[in-house]
Amino acid sequence: MTRTPLRVASSLVISLVLAGSALAQTSENVNLIGTWDGASSYSDIWGYSAPDGTELAIIGLGNGGVSFVNVTNPASPQEVFRAPGGTTIWRDIKTYSHYAYCVDDQAGNGLIVVDMANPLAPVEVRRRTSEFTTAHNVWIDQEYGLLFACGSGSGGGHMYIYDLTGDPSNPQYIYDFNNFYIHDLYSQDGIAYLAGIYDGRLYTADITNVPASMPVLGSVTTDNAFTHNVWTTEDGRYALTTDEVGGGHITVVDVSDPSNPFKVSEYQHPTNPSAIIHNVTVEGDLAHVAWYTNGYEVVDFSVPASPARAGFYDEFPGNSANYDGAWGIYPYANSGYTYISDISTGLWIVEFVPSYGTVSGFLTDSGNGDPIDGAVIEVLSEGIQRTSGSDGKYSINLDPGTYQVDVSAFGYDPVSFQVNIVAGQTANGDRQMDRVPGASLSGVVSSSDLLAPLAGASIELVGTPLSGTTGASGDYSFGFVPEGTYTLYVAAFGYGAKEAQVTVGTSPVVKNVVLNPGFLVDTMETNVGWTFSGTGSTGAWENVDPNGTGGGFVQPEDDHTPDPGHICFITGQTPPGALIGDNDIDGGTQILTSPSFDLTGLEDPYIRYHRWYVNDGNTTVDDVFTVQVSNNGGSTWTTVEILDSSRRFWELAEFRVEDFVPSSANVRVRFIAADEGGGSIVEAGIDDFEIYDLGMDTSDTPPVFADGATRFLGASPNPVAISGQTNLRFQLAAAGEVRLEIVDVQGRRVAVVADGEFAAGAHSVSWDGRDERGTAVPAGIYFERFVADGAQENGRIVVLR
Repeated sequence: MTRTPLRVASSLVISLVLAGSALAQTSENVNLIGTWDGASSYSDIWGYSAPDGTELAIIGLGNGGVSFVNVTNPASPQEVFRAPGGTTIWRDIKTYSHYAYCVDDQAGNGLIVVDMANPLAPVEVRRRTSEFTTAHNVWIDQEYGLLFACGSGSGGGHMYIYDLTGDPSNPQYIYDFNNFYIHDLYSQDGIAYLAGIYDGRLYTADITNVPASMPVLGSVTTDNAFTHNVWTTEDGRYALTTDEVGGGHITVVDVSDPSNPFKVSEYQHPTNPSAIIHNVTVEGDLAHVAWYTNGYEVVDFSVPASPARAGFYDEFPGNSANYDGAWGIYPYANSGYTYISDISTGLWIVEFVPSYGTVSGFLTDSGNGDPIDGAVIEVLSEGIQRTSGSDGKYSINLDPGTYQVDVSAFGYDPVSFQVNIVAGQTANGDRQMDRVPGASLSGVVSSSDLLAPLAGASIELVGTPLSGTTGASGDYSFGFVPEGTYTLYVAAFGYGAKEAQVTVGTSPVVKNVVLNPGFLVDTMETNVGWTFSGTGSTGAWENVDPNGTGGGFVQPEDDHTPDPGHICFITGQTPPGALIGDNDIDGGTQILTSPSFDLTGLEDPYIRYHRWYVNDGNTTVDDVFTVQVSNNGGSTWTTVEILDSSRRFWELAEFRVEDFVPSSANVRVRFIAADEGGGSIVEAGIDDFEIYDLGMDTSDTPPVFADGATRFLGASPNPVAISGQTNLRFQLAAAGEVRLEIVDVQGRRVAVVADGEFAAGAHSVSWDGRDERGTAVPAGIYFERFVADGAQENGRIVVLR
């Protein structure tokens, strides 16, 4: 069953899966033109297209400063100038008019200004150190003529802003933004997009009144909460961010309202998702990504809700999760060439030459013309699946040829059509879709003890995209539900959860749900029998009001319980203003163990909790967060889940006790946070612990669809942790052959879950997160392919680290 909380399945073990080493450079739709390797190590890159046609690549050097390389003849690059500088890992460069502005975050060379009026003989004209000697990144707003020195000044806590409009050779300091550490930024149309790496957030700010003020407008947490860099699409509607951690990827954020940014999609590397991502830049509909050891990745963002690979060039001879390979990408040269800076091998000049054609179009409702959001568009012969955006748009790149395109959307009859793809051309894929019969579903969720509505209860129509929370009066409403019989899943803290069967026809349906109080509800405002143990030298569990560290994104600043609650269990409480490593876990484990619970009176007990876990550093794989359950008072323990990557937020998780141990009169749970390697920052928290008996409202008819159709009902839990078990459910209108496979994002078969004859009715089969060889699959997105009764349906499943 798909539920709002992260459902923990049995047989969970940790697995770190890295792709094998690539012994040769590989590419797709990207051709190598030339290289230059004139130093021992490199950092970021930029470029300059001079009015006389000269093209310069400007690349930071690990020792020796900044190199200006003439790439007008890209097959034979020649260095024409080097601005000297000390040794540093980090250098960044941007240009304004015919000037280049260079900073470093280690050598202490300040702001270096280079005049490129004669592009074949650049001249250093200024080295400013008045406000700072080190800065991590530099950005220039071309419209306002503002230079931003990110991560500059004492402790890197400043972002000094300079005016270039008067004399670009002599930047004038005008403003200091020091609200929080800014690692990088991009600006467009008077809005700055700030990468708050240690806060794990993308911020928006108004720069139209600098130097008078620079107010922050809004923010959103990025997927891996380590927001490294940001760029926006040319229309300014979407921002693309990168999280510089293993498994980090692109988060796509809708910033059309800067005061309310929100995530709309993500892009994970299709072949090596565990690698570390670095920087993204955007030109037109393409994102150009420096993905460290994965090299250069070109991503088509013409439909931001469903980004897709357009090409790549892997210049790094290996495929691992470390800080080497592609640092930066510059795709803006007038020549049309793209520059890659590789940390070890320097400048690579490449050309993106797409060999594909495109089918693109808009999906609309045949009745009212409304766009259809979230439709699934597939080219099954190629294993390709895309999703339509909020405007109904989709786009798929294909090699020349003829293909069948299948379109499905919740609440609509499916559509299929043939398309002929010609290289460099776009085929029209506009289609109208007919809505299936159905009606609205609404109701009220209330409590049996208080006889009152329950506001904020989670509600989900299982097997559909419909979910939400109840309003202030306990009310919920789904405007349209296709005809059929469904399971309605309702949950609220303190009241556990209940499943209710509901049948929808063509007239409005009202389904009210009454929740019973949970068996045990512990807000953890006081310690009611929990004990602490472990081998760690620091970071012991405490029952306190937490003092946040790292801006509240390492140790939380607040507990999870709504006000007036403010106490929870955390590891290593510190005084306000402490550093992130002052009392984190070091030298072993810290264990939080529950009192004993008698669950013999419950038919189907579930345990749920909110957890916080941060694991940053060089040995994160050695430092994990483990949840275990015992049914004999702690004599033996069974592992429920293991986490090895950060969750910088209060995340709801739950598990069914009987999936791990038989229920008993002596059930205990324990949470183990560990730092058994070196160099990691490890913190954990637990709040709002609950035990409940899953109830089933059987007042309606058994779960059979009114139209008698064969259907695939999805996976539960989903997402599922690596090596965790999830159940794949389907229903057959009549006995017949069924084949159910797991495939990856490229359509390659990963595992066969079911293949044989099944009786009519509802069925559930399990997948243990392993491929056909028995190896745990890497974290990422996978798809279920269900074939029965001469038809195929597909679903999506996410495997978490």
